[in-house]
Amino acid sequence: MRIKNLTIRIAKWTATSVVVLLIIPLILMGLLYLPPIQNRVVQKATRIASEKTGMDISIDRVRLTFLLDLELDELTILQSGDTLLYTEAVIVDLDFSRILSKQLGVEEVSIRKGVVDTGELLTQLRINGRLGLLSVGREDTDLNTSLAQLSTARLEDCSVEICMRDTTIADTTESTPLPWTIKIGQADILNSSVDFRMPDDSLRVQTSIKRAFLLGGNILLGDAAYMMDSIGVEVDSLLLCMKDSAGSTSSIALPRTELAVGGFCMDSIGVDLRGFALRMANSEGNYEQGSNMDGSVHLDFDAFSPGSQGRFALQLKTLLTKENILSVAQDFLSSDLKAVFPEQPLLAVLHTEGNIDSLHIDSIRLRMPTVANVAAKGYVADALVEGGMRANVGLEAKTGNLNCLRRYLQLSGVALPPMTLKAQATVEGERYATDAMLRSGKGLVNLKAKMDVGNMAYEALCSAKGLNLRSFLPESSFGSLSMRA
Repeated sequence: MRIKNLTIRIAKWTATSVVVLLIIPLILMGLLYLPPIQNRVVQKATRIASEKTGMDISIDRVRLTFLLDLELDELTILQSGDTLLYTEAVIVDLDFSRILSKQLGVEEVSIRKGVVDTGELLTQLRINGRLGLLSVGREDTDLNTSLAQLSTARLEDCSVEICMRDTTIADTTESTPLPWTIKIGQADILNSSVDFRMPDDSLRVQTSIKRAFLLGGNILLGDAAYMMDSIGVEVDSLLLCMKDSAGSTSSIALPRTELAVGGFCMDSIGVDLRGFALRMANSEGNYEQGSNMDGSVHLDFDAFSPGSQGRFALQLKTLLTKENILSVAQDFLSSDLKAVFPEQPLLAVLHTEGNIDSLHIDSIRLRMPTVANVAAKGYVADALVEGGMRANVGLEAKTGNLNCLRRYLQLSGVALPPMTLKAQATVEGERYATDAMLRSGKGLVNLKAKMDVGNMAYEALCSAKGLNLRSFLPESSFGSLSMRA
């Protein structure tokens, strides 16, 4: 009998223990829905985040809904008294169990109506503006390793200003860039505007973005390094304004444009733009009737500083229509040139690499069908060394119908027949030399010239054979020219 009673007691205790173990987590879960408990948990989370990031993070009010959807009202992030981020509302699907291990696991974040200003957070640039909507999916943030991973991000109805800093001026402020790494799987931007400025507004780019995306982003804040596997942008308008040393401004306006980039990397050393393709629409928004450009760019920021090891490389292939040329370069072309500009598209190919001390021109080709075809290659070295420049450039050109040029130069009674030109020019310090041959029909003109500026010595030899002068002066009575001088 005693054994039976003992067995019953043990069964009751066991059942009670199981029930208690099941109820306690439910009670704890229920406590999380009480405002005082919510505030306590968030205070602890913001304190840990503030300590790890060195920022002052505050939240005005917290509401936890069913299935741990967290709504934060008036989130503010400060650094050294400056507001880095303020937003009216943030909705977060958060796993609070990871807070204790100082890891923030987020399924989705949505930010509405915010203001952002990076202040001194980034060493090379400053970003500020307003946010209409920012949505981030599946975020893993490790405060121990300063790593934030975002699977997706979406930005809508935003206006952002990006200002590059003047690195030639010593920075006297005491600020340390955050040693954070941000990895982004995919990011999309819709219906937003960007205003990019170089120091002193020497270059300003304003654009209205219809849509844009990036894949495989990797941002190292501490090293000021930004890497993207792929970028795509479509803009409704783009305006580039450039200011010279005298303070005068000129601008280039692009129509509706698409840009795709196979890879992008920028750090304190330089920038790489790999496999980009750009398309400009015509005035009716048709890309098939517009211009296109393909290529790649590598630029070390010290490539144009004498004596540096920096390098510059450009590969470019482009087709530009008359309509796009006149609209883009309207501030650089005179009204007279616009009036006579040919209807044919301009095709250009450029391959060059080097730096300010030694620039190699592997290929330059310009072709306008039925008008002209020009090709050049060579090198230029020590361009900034007074009296020490070295260069060797070869040029080949073949012309067709040059009536546009004749009308622009107002050459009354003068014709410009098809011609072929081959020339080679060299520079050795203060010595200059050229060897050129011009052919028109059966006529031939040769020119060889040398000049030594230091010794004020000149030498030239010019010859012509069978050159039909009437093809240049159709109203004259001249015949063919043969001479040597």
